[in-house]
Amino acid sequence: MESSREKGILFFILCLWLVKGVPDTPFYQEEATRYTYKGDQIADWPQLPWGTHELIIQVATFYGKLDLNNTQPEFYVLTGRRLLLFSLPQNGSDHLIIHETLNQSIDNTTRVFGLISQQTPTFAMISQGILFFCQVNEFGISSCSKKASGNLGQVSSMVQDGEGNYWIGAEMGLFLYRAGATSLTRIDYVKESVNAVEYDSSTKTIMAGTNTKLYRMGPTLNHYFLVPGIIDAPITSLKLEEPSRTLWVGNSICINQQHSNLTFRRISGPQGLPMANITAQVQTGDGSMWIGSEMGVARYLDGQWSYYYGPRFFPTKVFVSGNNVSSLASSNLRYAVMALTNTGLSVIVRSEWTLKKKGERVQEVVYPRHDRYGLVADCHLSRFGDLTSYHQQSSDNDGLWTSIYVASQAFRYAVTKDPEAKRNAWHSFEALETLNRVTGIKGLMARSILPVGAPIPGGTWHNSTVLPQFQWKGDTSSDEVTGHLFVYPVVLKLVAETESEKSRVKALIYDITRYIVENDFLLIDITGKPTTWGRWSPKYLNDDADWYDERGVNSMQILSWLTSAYQIFQDAYFLKAIRYLVDQHGYGINIINQKITQPSDFNFSDDELAFLPYLTYVWSGSSLLSPEFNLSIDRAFQIALREKSSLWNIIYGMTGKKDFHLDDAVWCLQTWALSMVDWPVLNTNRLDVSLDPDQGRFGNAQNSRLIPYNEQNFFRWNGSPFDLAGGSGHTETDPSAFLLPYWLARYNGYLD
Repeated sequence: MESSREKGILFFILCLWLVKGVPDTPFYQEEATRYTYKGDQIADWPQLPWGTHELIIQVATFYGKLDLNNTQPEFYVLTGRRLLLFSLPQNGSDHLIIHETLNQSIDNTTRVFGLISQQTPTFAMISQGILFFCQVNEFGISSCSKKASGNLGQVSSMVQDGEGNYWIGAEMGLFLYRAGATSLTRIDYVKESVNAVEYDSSTKTIMAGTNTKLYRMGPTLNHYFLVPGIIDAPITSLKLEEPSRTLWVGNSICINQQHSNLTFRRISGPQGLPMANITAQVQTGDGSMWIGSEMGVARYLDGQWSYYYGPRFFPTKVFVSGNNVSSLASSNLRYAVMALTNTGLSVIVRSEWTLKKKGERVQEVVYPRHDRYGLVADCHLSRFGDLTSYHQQSSDNDGLWTSIYVASQAFRYAVTKDPEAKRNAWHSFEALETLNRVTGIKGLMARSILPVGAPIPGGTWHNSTVLPQFQWKGDTSSDEVTGHLFVYPVVLKLVAETESEKSRVKALIYDITRYIVENDFLLIDITGKPTTWGRWSPKYLNDDADWYDERGVNSMQILSWLTSAYQIFQDAYFLKAIRYLVDQHGYGINIINQKITQPSDFNFSDDELAFLPYLTYVWSGSSLLSPEFNLSIDRAFQIALREKSSLWNIIYGMTGKKDFHLDDAVWCLQTWALSMVDWPVLNTNRLDVSLDPDQGRFGNAQNSRLIPYNEQNFFRWNGSPFDLAGGSGHTETDPSAFLLPYWLARYNGYLD
């Protein structure tokens, strides 16, 4: 007759067979290279070769190809003194190609526009009312000739019309240059300053935006549309989206789209636009519309908006400066834009990724910065965002964070059989083992360890009598126990291969679980008293109203650990403890509604402390308490569904549920930030944010909807993905929160 464990394992295997994995479809993700002016060092970002005495005026697209040290320039960069060709090589190393000042004088009126040419790369330069056409070769400017002049004032924009004509928007109006002419023709129909021009080749229509009108001038009819009304405010930028031929009209309030049939549509926060005060617009070859503003850059493609703001994408430490984009240029070679702000340049590159490639990249973050005696946790950055300034530090939850990392490497090893994965897992398992040994009490683990003599952070610390080189942090919480008893059964099955390895893992599971049961379901510290949060006893969870928060989640924890221990050891001692808690104290009922839903007490950390025990229960293969367990996880998952969590969704899928929203889990992994630095994030002023009427448990404002994970300050599963602000730039988080769900999905066959 099959045991309940064997039946559970067979059911688990059947679930894996029934779930069809999704292919690791390529996706795009953005990274930024930020350039500050010389002398203004921020993080470890590259500096421009000149200081703020030579401010950049404008950036523009470079069209054409040159062979300059095996690189291709992508942008023109115009300063108050010279014109530069700027490139980012494909290998990712930063590179500037600099050429000397043109013979023509450059001042604040100068503007440069890259021209599409079938031959030598060419650009137009307008300075002091004079139009020049210049050609570029690998040695610099090969020729530069004066074409025409006029009373332009400050120039805002220029477009080619495909028929040899060039239209110039300027302070003194709209001007036309025809090949062979020596003067610029002012278009009398437009009797005001022009802020932006655009051309529609399909209808041969020139469009000009001013403070009061949008002009459309075609072969047979001229017409204008008034500001305000259908256009909210004075026009600041125009861009014709291809292939739809929709005109995007930027202004200080929103974007007004004019379709090819001339109807208008207003785009603001409810339609997904993250910010106002539009300053510039470009389109890249993938069809993305990039929108520059005084508050960063947004991108629109296929109905989806993305937002790039703050130090993650711009050369700044703060939000009050460094995000105001005054000029925006697209790359002619790839999906990239260059944004000019008052603090420097940002090149945002949209690159193709797969989750496999991303997993490999993220794995590289761990060593050496996050390996402290095998413990894996955050590291502190002495200098803002500068990874070279890292130093390791103790944390309250070294055991939990390390457990999550060990689990990720265990599943990685099970999938790939890569020896490195086993080395990583076992190296950090031994660190967890040290946390258990250092206390000198079987079953009691330390929160963290430090070498004797090291400065002690907050909390209660003790010198170890077993490992005298260490001091250890006490008052261990349920978080730590959750991590340890979650990962050890995984290591036992997937990593421990020799009898010696297996016995070491089993000893930890047995000692911890039995120690808690023997002490009336309490974690007794070295002081002889229960730790503050290590309490699973009925006298607290059932009989003390102050423990209402923990009643359900702690009941789930202890039942999952006991079930796991019983399945591993087949020791009636653990089954007796289960029956005692369930039959005499109703713990099976306690777990059904474990998730607290009162808004002021909605605890995302408790989600982590519930879903890891859910996984422990599933991993055990037991059918004990199956009805109560299923009610509990079904309810918890429906509440957490809006988070689109890769980890919660995949754990839920392991129960055999068909609709565990794998697409949301994949989206979460794909949008997870590539950099683990806690760059400051401020989403409170976004137009597309709608505040939840209920504040978070700490009185903080919460978003009513989920935004992509890489637009948040979110790196651990104990945080709220609806927080609107956070981050300091002085911490790098280890990548375990990405690695565990990724490898768990691979292990379960959900991802190919």
